[in-house]
This record gives sequence, C-alpha cells and structure tokens, in this order.
Amino acid sequence: MPEYPHYSLDGVALNDPADRWFLDGGAFQVPPLPGARAVDVAVPGVHGVLPVAGLDLESTVLGGQLIITDTTPGGVSGGPRQLQDNLASVYALLGGRERMLDLRYHLDEATVRQADALMIASTTPDLLTTTTARLALLLQVPGALWRDTDTSTWGPATLATLAAAAEVDTLTGSTGPITDAIIRIRGTASQPSVTDTGTGGTVTYTGSLTSGQRLLLDCARMRAARVSTDTWDLSAGTDVTGAIAATGPRSGSRWLHLAPQIIGADPAIRQIRITAAAASQTGATVEIRARRAYL
Repeated sequence: MPEYPHYSLDGVALNDPADRWFLDGGAFQVPPLPGARAVDVAVPGVHGVLPVAGLDLESTVLGGQLIITDTTPGGVSGGPRQLQDNLASVYALLGGRERMLDLRYHLDEATVRQADALMIASTTPDLLTTTTARLALLLQVPGALWRDTDTSTWGPATLATLAAAAEVDTLTGSTGPITDAIIRIRGTASQPSVTDTGTGGTVTYTGSLTSGQRLLLDCARMRAARVSTDTWDLSAGTDVTGAIAATGPRSGSRWLHLAPQIIGADPAIRQIRITAAAASQTGATVEIRARRAYL
C-alpha cells in the first residue's frame, strides 16, 4: 500500500513501489499558496497606491529532489546499467512537451487533487554513487489552482427557491474560485440570470426559453447554446452567445466566478452560494456542473 500523502505524474507514482525512484525525504513540499498578480496604481497626491481587489493569481512552483536507484522492476539491484535505464524512464516521464503533465496530490486513498503542470528547469543529475543519482525537480502549475479529479452536478433547483441565496453543496470545501463551471437553465423563463454572491458577478440571458428548452452556459469558454434535449453538450444546440450579458469581477475573461465564502468566523466552513432570477418564469430550474478548486 502506498504511503500518504504522495504525488504522481501521469499516473506514475513519484515514490515508485519498487524503489526505482523516490522523492528525497519521502514527499514533495505541500502545495504552496499562490500570490496575487500585483498591480500598483499610483495617483499623484494620494499616499501609497490604490487598493485593487479581485486580482488574478500567479502560477505556483513545486520543488523537490528525486533519487534514482539501480533497482529493477522486480526489486533487486541491477547495477549501473539499470540506473541508466531508470534515469531514461524518469526523463521520459518528465521530458514530454507536447502536452501538460497530469500532476496529482494524493492526500489519502479517497482524496486526490489534480493540476496541469510543466517541468520548467533543465537539470543535471548528481551521481551519488555508481548506482544512485539525484535529480532536482521544478514543476510549475500554470493555472495556480488544484482541482477535484471528478466533475459533480448540483441541482436542479428552482428559480423560485433561488430568490434567496442557496449553497451549491457539491462545491463545498473549495478554497479557490471556480471559473469553468457549466450552468444549465431549464424551463419557461424570460431573461434568466444567475449570480454568485461571493463576487457579485452575474450572467444573464437576454432572450427567452420555452418549457422544452435548456440554456447551456460554458463560463470558461464564454459560449452559450440553447438546446432542446437533455444534454450538456453545447454543440447540440443553437449558439446564443451574443445574447449573454455578464457583469462582475473579471467577467471579461470568464463569465461567472464561483467564489467560496467563509461562513461566520470559522474558515473551516466555506460555501459557494448563488441566487437566480428572471423577468418572468414558470417552473424554471438551474443546474451547475463543475469541479471544486483549491489554492
């Protein structure tokens, strides 16, 4: 059984079960807290700089040392030639540039967080002995956030009940903003809208839906479609992106940021809450499909 927590890349444990390679000290550092992308706005006659909220996050970098041995897949010593074979395997794992690496942080058997990553620094292995080498690792997480591996679906909740803020409980526990949710509105509604109470951002469809129609909003791609079947596929319907109005922080790059809020005075209790409305509606509902996000 693997020890927890541990990291994997593209499904390969960085602490190899056969000890062909392993992280020096047994583990990577804990994922670092990303900082804000600084923006300083100075105005003559005003002390300091203007406070700017809602800044984007910087990418993060994880560092560590990987020990490569001469151990064979069967768990026995294979000598210098096996060390070279194991180095070649590690190079193949880290050296791909045609796509992002699938980096995963396994907290326990049931809890896994995922991030796309890149090996960003060239490095020369230190030959500790003829059968052991040490390789420095520097992995960048360009998107700053870690995500659940599986997507969850919340709802349906009626627009009538969403006049008051409601918790999206499938996303409870997030510590970072979710910017790639897909929102589905179904039923008779004129100018339906959804608001994230954490940011105040709102996305509104300026058209109307009939009882058999559904509106799909892809917040990351900033695309919308009206469909007539029970689907989450925007390509199955009519594009209505031009009929969408979005307001709120960073709405020019993502339509609706679902931001976790600390409830009361306990930061361990975090919720994402939304409201919904329409100029008129009859039995309309809202659903949200997304993955939780973590700083």
